[in-house]
Parts: sequence; C-alpha cells; structure tokens
Amino acid sequence: MVAGRWVAAALCVLLLAGGCHEVTEYTDSGDFGAVILRTSDLSVVGYVAGMDGARSLVSMGGSRFLVGTSTGRVYEVDSGVLEIVRHQQVTAGSGAGIRRMVKSPSASTIYLLTGAGKILEMDSETFGIVDDFTAGVSPSDICRSPGSIPRIYVSDMEQGRVREVWTSDNHVGKVIEVPEMPVALAGYTSDPDVLVSAHDGQGGVNLVDTQAGGTINLLSGTGGPFSDVAVATQDSAICISIPDWDGDNAELRLIGLTELEPVEQSFSMEGHPTCVAVNPTPSIPFFYAACADGDRTVVVALHYLYGEVQMTAELEGYPWAISTHRSGEYLIVLTSM
Repeated sequence: MVAGRWVAAALCVLLLAGGCHEVTEYTDSGDFGAVILRTSDLSVVGYVAGMDGARSLVSMGGSRFLVGTSTGRVYEVDSGVLEIVRHQQVTAGSGAGIRRMVKSPSASTIYLLTGAGKILEMDSETFGIVDDFTAGVSPSDICRSPGSIPRIYVSDMEQGRVREVWTSDNHVGKVIEVPEMPVALAGYTSDPDVLVSAHDGQGGVNLVDTQAGGTINLLSGTGGPFSDVAVATQDSAICISIPDWDGDNAELRLIGLTELEPVEQSFSMEGHPTCVAVNPTPSIPFFYAACADGDRTVVVALHYLYGEVQMTAELEGYPWAISTHRSGEYLIVLTSM
C-alpha cells in the first residue's frame, strides 16, 4: 500500500510576513507576458511582455526560463535582465499550441504537449525538434519521473489512463487505468514512482502506483472537479485546486498523508484557482496558486506546514500558468490582459 508521512513537526523554516498588495498594473504593449515575483514577499520584480498566446512555461538553469504559446512559438526569457533572449516557431498548423512543458529526466531536452495531442521532444539549446510521437487519444498533462529515472508520464483525459514513456526512445511502456477524466499529474514518491492525479468529472484525486499499476483514492469526485495539482515531495504534502467556475466555492485543498488515512484542509479562495506550484526548497514550505478573479489575478502563498495562507498579491489579467524559478527565489505567473 502506498503511504506517506505528514510532516507537521518543527522544521527550520523561513517565516514570512502576511499581507496583500495593491493591484500591479502594466503599460507594456504586449497583451501576454510573464510577471516575476519574489517568493519571500510576493513583491513584483518585473514584467516581460510581448509573448502572444503565452500558455505554458518551464524554469531552466540560472535566470533562464522558457514560455510556450498557443501559436506554437517558444520564447527564451532572462529573468535577470527581464528580456526575451530569443524565440522560434517550433510547431505549426492546427493544434500547434503548446499546452505543457517539462524537462526530460535523462537528456538536455524539453517535452512539449501540443493542442493536437502530439508530444514533441525539443532540444533545449537549439529549439530543434528531436522527436514527435503520440501517447493516447486525448493527452491532458505530462510529468517527469519523481525519482529521475528515464520516464515521463502522460494522462489521457478521454480514455482514463496514464501512460509511461521511456525517454531513451520515447516508446510507451505501461498503461495504467485510472478513474475518469484525469486532467493533471504530479510526481509524489520514488522507488517506485508514485504519482498524484487530479480529475475532472467524478474522478476525484488519486495516487497512481506505476509499478503495481493501481490507484488509491484520496478524494472523491464530489469535491471537484479539480484543475491542477502540486506536491511537496519531502513533506508528503499535496495541494489541489478547485476552481468552481459556476459557483462561489473555489478553494485549495491541502492533503497530508499519514500511515492510516489522508488528512485534509480546505482554504476558500478569492477568485478561481487555475494552476498551482510548489517551492522546491524545503526551508520555504509554500504552495502557490494563481486565481482568476474577473480582470485580475490573485496570487496566493499557502504555508503547508502551518496550514495557513500567509501572503497574497494582485496582478492584472488572466492566469495561464505558474512556476517557481531560480531554486525557489522567484515565482513566475503567465497572464493575459
């Protein structure tokens, strides 16, 4: 049986002051861009505009991060100088949009999940396409192995499956049946690889044991539908977003795993949380969520050991993606006006 340990003991953590900032406005000509914030207080470092159709991002080494767009273009951005370094069209035609990006666990490449359902492997330096393949009828998310073995995992929303892809040659290995409509994946534990899947419809939230090929239900579908999931692996903490687009019950759900059963906490959100991320630095135990609230974005920092929202910030525009950057020093939010 898959089980983790909910860590609520005293750790060497960074204590941050709470507070809410005024809405940050931008006058750049681009309607799409990346807002860069400090994770210490959610203050805005800067804004990089001019990335039309920005939809996905991945943090690279140093000050570099990549942005994928709905038009199939990839931008390289330098957070140190707040500039676009270069850009290149990598996909074209119907369904060219880049919905998700994840670094390969075994090579200097990036896997791109496109709107057409294809998965592309792209060289992270040249932006050249190394390979393209399919892994299911309706791929909805992609994540790398939590144990850094040469595997990535792809969820199939239509068929209710998670497929293992060997990054040595991109062939599909195990195919694991999961509850209906999986929309988001994240790595949970390694040896063996265990994932967390969040679902639309009534699929709920589940642990997916890739070795045994089974699932364990953590939350029923009646609590959703869910939109995204992030995991603090070192503390066995899971954060799921529930946007509740048709109502006023949007929230983040925090799950800690004991040896016996999940321990849940709920946090009501101002706006609808579309995406979540986790700080990779253990001494900064925060999940971050970007919430759509009319013509603004509310960014929330949730301290998962203390079980409380400690910081918020307000930005202009609709949030498309969120990621930590520079080893947890920065937080990047893609927005559109």
